[in-house]
Amino acid sequence: MKIKLIMIFCLVIQMNLISQNSMKNKVIDIYWEDDKLEYVDKDSSKNYSWSTLTKYDKGKRIEMVAYGSTNSKTDRKNTYEYRDSLLIKEEVFFPNEDRPNQYTIYEYDQKGNNTRKTDRNKQDEIQYDYQYAYNEKSQLIQQIAYNYLGYPTMKIDYKYDQNGNLIEEKTQDYFDDDSLVRYNYDQKGN
Repeated sequence: MKIKLIMIFCLVIQMNLISQNSMKNKVIDIYWEDDKLEYVDKDSSKNYSWSTLTKYDKGKRIEMVAYGSTNSKTDRKNTYEYRDSLLIKEEVFFPNEDRPNQYTIYEYDQKGNNTRKTDRNKQDEIQYDYQYAYNEKSQLIQQIAYNYLGYPTMKIDYKYDQNGNLIEEKTQDYFDDDSLVRYNYDQKGN
């Protein structure tokens, strides 16, 4: 519980640093009650507010996140089911409170690395499929995204230095330009 309170305290400090002009008509309330955290953002100049309600299970894992606006109690929500400890097995997306329209299945290797993430629609058809590969140090070395037809849409390769710092990210986009990003670090690893 201490961590959650520190996060709220940091959020309040961060919000106090925002210029008074941009916050002139805004009121932000944060509530913590039992196993629920609610964040409400109200803007009186636009007569609009939205909120995020996060509910936790007994193991302090996120069980449900609901998003709402002035116009409705819940615009959408996500629910989570866990494989064990902290590994998410399934994430279900509800566009409103009635029926889910999409869900995501997660698969892991023996070390707990996420090896596959599959997005499916309400007819159980694959929409997107993401596959991940890791090196012996459990560092992500490759990510490939496939569309609903099973064709690759993007591939990202990652390289690390001997200290484990990410030094290169090479993206091959099958529909757009490819990119290469290189990272440099000082002697302290910054």
